[in-house]
Amino acid sequence: MRFNLRKGNKGNNDLVLDVATDGWEQLSYQDLFKLIKLLYVNEDKIYPPPNKGSKMLLEALDFLREHSVEETTATFQIKK
Repeated sequence: MRFNLRKGNKGNNDLVLDVATDGWEQLSYQDLFKLIKLLYVNEDKIYPPPNKGSKMLLEALDFLREHSVEETTATFQIKK
């Protein structure tokens, strides 16, 4: 599994994360944590204080524990 960051369009510091695999691969916790860390850093870059930034992502992940993906994305207005 390989990760690539490229310029996004939500702001000057926005990055988009691309993931490449060689077919089907099992997602390890290390891979998952790398993904989440990159998302946290990116959220803080494009939504710095006083905005919530990565805190919103943390709230969404906590909400997801007891709700569906669809409910979570709708509640936190997360687009595809």
